Amino acid sequence: MPSREVMAAGEKTTELHTTTQKTTLNKYNQSHLLNFWNELTENQRAHLMDDILEFNLSEITSYFKRATESSENNNKLLDDRIQPIEDEAIASASSCDGALLKKYQDIGLREIAAGRVGVLVLAGGQGTRLGVTYPKGMYDVGLPSHKSLFQLQAEKIKRLENMAEEKYGKCQGITLYLMTSEATHESTLEYFKENNYFGLNKNNVKAFKQGMIPCFGFDGKILLDEKHALSKAPDGNGGLYRALKVQGILQDMAERGINSVHAHSVDNILIKVADPVFIGYCVDKGADCGVKVVDKADPSEAVGVVCQVDGKYQVVEYSEISKKTSELRRPNGKLVFNAGNICNHYFTLDFFRNIADYHEEELPLHVAKKKIPYTDSNGVRHKPSSPNGIKIEKFIFDVIRFSKKFAAWEAPREAEFSPLKNADSAGQDCPSTSRRDLLTLHKTWLLNAGAKSVQGDVEISPLLSYADAKAVIESGKNQSHINYSLLILEQCLDTYTVDELFLSFNGGKDCTVILHLTAALLKLRGLSPLKCLYVTEDPFPEMDEFVDKASQYYEIKLIRKKKPIKTAVASLLEEDKNLKATLMGIRKDDPGSQSLEPFKYTDADWPKIMRVSPILDWSYSQIWEFILKHQVPYCSLYDQGYTSLGNKTSTSPNSLLRDPDDPARYLPAYKLKDNFVRYVCGCGSLKPISRIYFCRHCLKIRCGYCVSHEVDSHYCPNCLENLPSSEVRLKKNKCSNCFDCPCCFQTLTIRAGHPPIRPAATAEDAKATPKKVYYLCCSLCRWSSRDAGIPDQFVATGGWPEQENPHAARITALIDFHKILASRERQNQERKKFDPKRTSLQFFGLTSAMARKRAGLPIVSEAKWQQSNFPQPSVASEEVEELPASIFSSPVDITKITTLDQRLQHPEVQTEKIYELRPQHKKFPVKRSQRCRACEHNVSKPEFSPQSIKFKIQLAAFYHVPEVRIGCESPNLLPSVVRQASVLEDPKPVKIISGATIELPTGPVILAPRDDAAEYDDTGDTQTFPDDPKLVVWRKGNKAVLKLRVTPLVPEEGKEKEPIIVGLVMQYGYINTIATLEHKTPQKVDLKVKLFLTLDKLKKC
Repeated sequence: MPSREVMAAGEKTTELHTTTQKTTLNKYNQSHLLNFWNELTENQRAHLMDDILEFNLSEITSYFKRATESSENNNKLLDDRIQPIEDEAIASASSCDGALLKKYQDIGLREIAAGRVGVLVLAGGQGTRLGVTYPKGMYDVGLPSHKSLFQLQAEKIKRLENMAEEKYGKCQGITLYLMTSEATHESTLEYFKENNYFGLNKNNVKAFKQGMIPCFGFDGKILLDEKHALSKAPDGNGGLYRALKVQGILQDMAERGINSVHAHSVDNILIKVADPVFIGYCVDKGADCGVKVVDKADPSEAVGVVCQVDGKYQVVEYSEISKKTSELRRPNGKLVFNAGNICNHYFTLDFFRNIADYHEEELPLHVAKKKIPYTDSNGVRHKPSSPNGIKIEKFIFDVIRFSKKFAAWEAPREAEFSPLKNADSAGQDCPSTSRRDLLTLHKTWLLNAGAKSVQGDVEISPLLSYADAKAVIESGKNQSHINYSLLILEQCLDTYTVDELFLSFNGGKDCTVILHLTAALLKLRGLSPLKCLYVTEDPFPEMDEFVDKASQYYEIKLIRKKKPIKTAVASLLEEDKNLKATLMGIRKDDPGSQSLEPFKYTDADWPKIMRVSPILDWSYSQIWEFILKHQVPYCSLYDQGYTSLGNKTSTSPNSLLRDPDDPARYLPAYKLKDNFVRYVCGCGSLKPISRIYFCRHCLKIRCGYCVSHEVDSHYCPNCLENLPSSEVRLKKNKCSNCFDCPCCFQTLTIRAGHPPIRPAATAEDAKATPKKVYYLCCSLCRWSSRDAGIPDQFVATGGWPEQENPHAARITALIDFHKILASRERQNQERKKFDPKRTSLQFFGLTSAMARKRAGLPIVSEAKWQQSNFPQPSVASEEVEELPASIFSSPVDITKITTLDQRLQHPEVQTEKIYELRPQHKKFPVKRSQRCRACEHNVSKPEFSPQSIKFKIQLAAFYHVPEVRIGCESPNLLPSVVRQASVLEDPKPVKIISGATIELPTGPVILAPRDDAAEYDDTGDTQTFPDDPKLVVWRKGNKAVLKLRVTPLVPEEGKEKEPIIVGLVMQYGYINTIATLEHKTPQKVDLKVKLFLTLDKLKKC
């Protein structure tokens, strides 16, 4: 309890203030504010006095007079004083070529990377019109992700920071300034804190309050909200300039080095936050003030117009332009005054200072007539149903006329402007329209990125823009290894749902590439983020940091487990019973990769789960080429010379990357190139070890020319039905039970439904009525056989009719005719076998003379069958039937027209309408075997059933021949990047001439037995060997690094720039286990294999 003396002093002070304020209030005709003074408590009196003392009554009452006079002047037409924006002051994406747009974007990203860009969001409004009491920036319009406006815009800033860092190597960040109001300040700050600032640096998020102005009645008197409180309202977005100065934001910007500020309203869901093209354009033009505009929808649209008034740029309200002037058009048909203002601005820091110091008082005041709750003279509080007073506001765009260098950028409305103002009942500028416009834009991105069909709602996170997905898809079209990976991932997503799939992710380069590809496909399909298993044991801090960043960047669901990985997987499968498959980052030069297939179950001693390996066909260099080309984020350890990531005890920088100029420094991992070691087959062909087999009977390596290729069977990739070739021909190479969607070409599912209820005439009819019917449905694009008018079936095995081929009758007749011809030809050949040989009498006798006489008689008519069944040949014609006139006038719904890809899937029909498409039966792929040509034993035989390995043979040379890899002490002499051509493209043996000599070890090098599990779990070796340290420089498991000296020979003239090639013969001990199958003792034999090592070309040092 405060002391009585203190209370008395407080009362005296309040009384003194009251006497003083009464005089002031009487002077400005506002004495009614103290009408209820005697009824108030001490706290209420203090509150009321604080409200009154907050404002300068002289200034505030003058606001009312200025605002009402300005409102009257605003009703005057400005037709004689306005001109449109000058052509040199406005540009757009359509008016600039690609090089100029890239220039602007690079300038914008450069400014962002240097920390010279800030974003200022006008976020003082509440969502009262939307039916909520919290800030409008926290509103969820109903997107699939349920992200708020604040989150969408924060993630766009995060994406821009990543883009700037990827391009310029570092980024100091974008500072986000939030201008709030008294009603939204605390809740906005709390919202950002609760959501960890949506991945932004919390030091780069600053919130400040805009000013408040009392509300007036139409008579000029300030309204009371309560007996002890004035009715106040924010001073509009034009109050920004005073708030920037008063609350120290201008000083903060100067200390951070910010020069360019992008200011916009929070309620535009399509806003391009800190658009680098817009910022770069303004910076390049030297503008101190810029605006983004959109074309007016029509002359009468109620939106302000950016134009010139008396030679100065400003925004003119639509009511200040006559109907005649607003309808004026240019020769190209566009409106003369078409630059619609959308509250999207660019300002420099110097411009802000100039306005705040010299022009803030000159800003015009605007009147908004509102329904304002108030307390009347009797002390009764009212909520009026019609406007009863005015709120005075300043507008942010009224400073444009003070610009010394103005610039405007025209943006496409459908891509950058969709405001959120009203509830859904209004029908426009509401949550429904905002959601529709954003999802429509994202569908457009996907279609531009190469998506064949987009059905349903699809949302793309700002953290993974459509440009990334498009780059991946475009690369896949041109590069076979990327395309192959995309096909595997698409098949994986067709087979398993996202909830049944997880990625084994440790922040390494290989799994990062898979994550990037998968995230792109998930966004194209509109699916939820991927689950990732992060197995740790004493990890590097850089790994943890990168994994956390990647989880935010790709929005993955991260699951952390402790090593070993086998135990971690078992624990995860026990916790989540839905998981059925895992994505693995194994490449073709990784240990054990040669025995793997894109889809293969784990080994018997591992938890049973389908192992999907999308990048089996990738090399080390291709991984880094993809990462660098698409600016994929990666762990910083790779820049420190690490080429693989593990724990601190088992991982060290790669010695091949040691900098020759600074031995304490290592070069980045992408400087290391691929090995290129080729083994010589008996036929003379040179192949990498991943492209050869080993015959255990001949004890020889075999390339693709030394084996015969045989067709074992065919199978359906969906139901896995296995069929012989004869049966496949009868089925016309189509599975009768499985179908592909005619729209998106994914596998269709068979769904059960209930038949329509119809009254049965008799009891027998009621019994005969089926309880279920079956129809086809696509889980991706939602195509349904019911939508196409295909009748439901009573059995789940199908019977759905195929689309009728209009040429079927003619093709059938042609086939039947040729079958008959073939049959008659066989009959004639059989008959000739029994015909006796002709004698000389038959050649020169009477019968021969009679035959020559008959030669002049008419030809005998053909057989009746030949006349009736012979199909009429097609006749070429130059005449083309004219298109009907209705095709040019009738409206066309582009969403119902088939795409080119959809028509190519139905070449015999060429359907034009989507609803006319019919499902296609799945085609049967072929299972092939390879057999050694010398001994005719199998070296590769596909498994008969995916669930069994009984009939599986895969004699990859990797398991029977020691694998040799090469490296050089100097990174300047690393092996060159060579992509091995397909086997069929190199049919002739190549003659190789060695260009160097190599010093080989004099004695054998002993290796431990192969153990693939040791590659992942073991932290050290359990065996020791007596090695010469000058020869064996490193060991782990069954791998050893030997240091051999290579001396290049003097190259022939003209061949100085060719790579150095050195050949050697490797002898190794091999235990032939095939003898155990024949009940014999296993044989231990010494085998030899010849191989060539391709080094880089010789360089001068």
